[in-house]
Amino acid sequence: MYESIFSHYFSIDIDTDEVVHNDDEEFLRNVEKFVEDKMSDLYFSDSNREYTIKERSTQVLSNIKYMIDTDDEDERIEQCEVIAKRLLNKEKDVQSRITHLDQDVQKGGLIITNFKKNATEYYAIVKIHYIDFYEENTFKEQRGLPKKHVILKTAICKINSKNIDNYFFLSDSTKPKGHNAAKFWWDDFLELTPTINDTDNTKIVFTKVDGLLKNEFKNDKDSYWYFRNNLVSYLRSEDQFIFNSMIERTLGTLDIESLNNKNETEKATYKSEFESRIKALQVKDGKRVFDTEFTIDKKEVTARIKRRINLMNNVDLEIKGEIDDFKRKILADQDADGKYIKIYSDTGYSTFKSN
Repeated sequence: MYESIFSHYFSIDIDTDEVVHNDDEEFLRNVEKFVEDKMSDLYFSDSNREYTIKERSTQVLSNIKYMIDTDDEDERIEQCEVIAKRLLNKEKDVQSRITHLDQDVQKGGLIITNFKKNATEYYAIVKIHYIDFYEENTFKEQRGLPKKHVILKTAICKINSKNIDNYFFLSDSTKPKGHNAAKFWWDDFLELTPTINDTDNTKIVFTKVDGLLKNEFKNDKDSYWYFRNNLVSYLRSEDQFIFNSMIERTLGTLDIESLNNKNETEKATYKSEFESRIKALQVKDGKRVFDTEFTIDKKEVTARIKRRINLMNNVDLEIKGEIDDFKRKILADQDADGKYIKIYSDTGYSTFKSN
């Protein structure tokens, strides 16, 4: 159930140094419809990242708090305008830093909205980036907002008993998947800080997923090493972590012995249930354990993936990363003399085999 409390829109133009509030009733009704369509599920989006309030006395938070405590619509508009002017000034600062690169800050507008979804109240601040296009009938150059792939910088928080929650969730579709939102957006403008840094995100993800695999396959070592090898391969080959992509790569082709005699429906059911168990690692007691998108810390990956296995007195096997065709390169078996592992290696062969 969605309920709009208010939505206000301001055009932001650094060329003219202007912030203009559009108070046309039909326009604002369309803005509210846009918010309902695009923003109402934003808090739970897989593409956002959690940020923490630095201080409650910062400007944007003070403006939001003032709006929470008043029912006067004119005063709300004044507070929204203060936020919009702050964004204008921050964008002017960015423009001054990038002019020598022959780049421009993307022009657009700012929506500040307060709504309820399923009885929970939210505040959202949304920067919209417009695109230039040629109108179909006249072929005149126009500026507008694409309907499907909307370009946004977003920030959303919950309101609990007229208090702003400690956490904001931010996304930035101007950045490639997995990249953090623009620093000026979360730091300079909103004055927030990432709740979990990239190093901790990397460490937590590996620890949680590897721990699940160990528990899931404690009696099936072949499957454990297959999935772990896929996980390591993803973390080493990708720069940006995307939760759903990691799950897909970790599951791979499900090349495990326990599924050899299963039909496609049974395999699909197994995959779906396994995906759900991995996704459940991301939230505990309603709190985010790690972000769904972040930059992978390669040093942390290197530190985490190393496994040293003692084979016998004075002999260790060290696994330092993913192994191509893992299941066919390292094999465990036993014969009349005991248990052993077989490792296919030209270097190992030439080291130990006499001519």
